[in-house]
Amino acid sequence: MGQLKNTYQNNSQNQISLEVYLQFISEIKQIDAEKENELIQRIGENDTDALKELVEANLGLVVSIAKQYQELGLSLRDLILEGNLGLISAANRLVSSQEFNFKTFASKWIDQSIFQAITEYFWISRLSFNQNVYKNRIDKVLHQLSRNFANQLSMNCSKYRSNSFAWFTGNI
Repeated sequence: MGQLKNTYQNNSQNQISLEVYLQFISEIKQIDAEKENELIQRIGENDTDALKELVEANLGLVVSIAKQYQELGLSLRDLILEGNLGLISAANRLVSSQEFNFKTFASKWIDQSIFQAITEYFWISRLSFNQNVYKNRIDKVLHQLSRNFANQLSMNCSKYRSNSFAWFTGNI
C-alpha cells in the first residue's frame, strides 16, 4: 500500500510541476520574425543569451507538438522534456546565413526527439515483456524436468524440487 501511496504522490507532484511549467511558459513574451532573425544572427556570433531567449520563446511550440503524441505511452511531462531537448538541438544547429522560419526548422527536431523517446519506451517495454515470456518458459521447462526426475526417482515432485534446490545452493 505504501508503494501505491508513493506512486500517487509522485504523479500528483508531477502534475503540479507540469502546471507550474505551463504557467511559466504562458507568461513568456512571444517574438516576431524580425526579433527571431536578430536572435539567429546573435546565435551565429555565439551569443548564449540569444540562444536562451530563442529557446524560451519557442517552449510553447514544444508543448503543442508534445500534446499530439500524448496517447502513445509516455506522460505529457516526459514528452515535453524530450521535445525541449529537440528544441535545444535545433537552436544549436542554426546557421545564421539561412533565411527560414525557425518554428518550421525546430518542429522537425522536436518531432524527431519525441519520436525517438517513444520508440525507446516501446523497445524497453517490449524487452521487459519478452523477459517475462522467457522466464515463464524456463519455469515451465524446469517444472517439467523436476516432475520427470521425481517420477524416475519415485519421489514427490515438491520433495524433489526442495532437495535439488538445497543441493544446488549447497544447503544439504
